[in-house]
Amino acid sequence: MKRTKLRCVLVLVAAGCVGESSQKERVTEHNDLGIATLELDRPDSDTGFELRGLDGNGDEVARFRLHTGAVEELARDGTEITISVRDESTRMVTSETKQWSLPVIHKPATRVFLQLAAATLRQAGVVQPGQPGLTGETALSTSTAGAWSLLSSPTAGQACYTSSFYMAVLFVRPDGVSSFRLRNPYGSACKASDGYSACSGADCYYGPMGFARAVLTAPSSGNSWHVYSMWDDYWQDYLCDAYETSSPPAPEFGDVAGSGSPGLGCPGGGTGAGDWDY
Repeated sequence: MKRTKLRCVLVLVAAGCVGESSQKERVTEHNDLGIATLELDRPDSDTGFELRGLDGNGDEVARFRLHTGAVEELARDGTEITISVRDESTRMVTSETKQWSLPVIHKPATRVFLQLAAATLRQAGVVQPGQPGLTGETALSTSTAGAWSLLSSPTAGQACYTSSFYMAVLFVRPDGVSSFRLRNPYGSACKASDGYSACSGADCYYGPMGFARAVLTAPSSGNSWHVYSMWDDYWQDYLCDAYETSSPPAPEFGDVAGSGSPGLGCPGGGTGAGDWDY
């Protein structure tokens, strides 16, 4: 896979009344979106950041916005992620507020932008499947997820499990929203983001079932999600993916009612009970 090289040309420019840091990175290789510069703006209030892809004239081509705070559909604090690239738009929500794992996004222009921005996003705490250095070099495989990996409610539709060193569950809730959950590669529950360090309560990255907090994505109006096995160029194998369609084909993966109990948290102060539900 061809990897885009980024070079920092400007760091920490003060702006705004409340304080804001700005970083620009020049994209040195050609890309189909015409993005020449990545500009990262982060407010001092620590409520998230905004990453914009600009063309050679300084016009915006793409935008990745991450905002932490109250999320209406979660009925609690969490994170809202919105990505806009040309005529493609994606919105995701999660109860995670410190480090974020994205599902594979099927939209072609969005995937180009995320690939260009992978290093910058990773520095900001956002990681993506197939990103070099994220996991080991072990081959992947997909199958219908086991009951052990899911909650007893709600039933997980088209439940796909990517196994091996990079492990995750992708499925569709009864309300049509997709849910992506990254599994601790060491398999342990209630651990920090490195997978093995101790943590306390809601500060844990991996929850009581050994999975990170779910990332939820609603389909566009009139569409539904179809979960399938996608060929990944970096890994040279298959992983779970989903795309929107108005005419979904027959499911590739079965519906699964899990064995895990909803509403659990991790030991310690502020257990985060329910944070890892979906």
